[in-house]
Amino acid sequence: FAASADFFAQEQPAKKEQSPFAAHLNSGYEFMSQVRPSTGTADQKESLQITAREGTMDGRWPTHPANLQPAVRALLEASHGLACRVLNRLEPRACPKVPPGTLAGSHKLWSHDGQCTLRLLHYPPTAPPDESEAPDTPQLWRAGPHTDWCCITLLYQLPGNEGLECAANPRKGSAESQGWLTVDPVEGGIAVNIGDMLSRWSDDRLLSNL
Repeated sequence: FAASADFFAQEQPAKKEQSPFAAHLNSGYEFMSQVRPSTGTADQKESLQITAREGTMDGRWPTHPANLQPAVRALLEASHGLACRVLNRLEPRACPKVPPGTLAGSHKLWSHDGQCTLRLLHYPPTAPPDESEAPDTPQLWRAGPHTDWCCITLLYQLPGNEGLECAANPRKGSAESQGWLTVDPVEGGIAVNIGDMLSRWSDDRLLSNL
């Protein structure tokens, strides 16, 4: 978190120069450019995408701070190990007919076809809503409602950084009644989301959550 804060504290041109974003590689620095279909407006955040695929980060590793790359690699290794343990626990329910370890074995770091991604996020301060604006002025979202496209997401949060909310997938039929639940940071805790890929692989035995 400290290395991430040091990176985002730089001026925007420096961040873009150090880690230019490449959409086809899903890597690099993004600034308020991700538009959710649910809102039609850009999320009010900036991010640094690190996709752990061979060659993807060539020329995109930020040089400042100097400890960012080793910190990211260490977190990726630890996260990959934890994610594999979670997938092993979900596998009997998600994909009961596959050999044990199939889901975990489908995710590798720094391979030629790897898709594991670490995303560092920063939500810059925003001005309070202007009550004088027209009623039809688009609402700004930090991150609009969405499901993750991946297999599972591990969400690391710092205490004091509240704001995350989750809801059931509408296909479950209970999202309307359950509504949105706050997922506030818990000291030492990690929130886990099921993504669209695991929903697909499990034939909807498990559904991605909003």
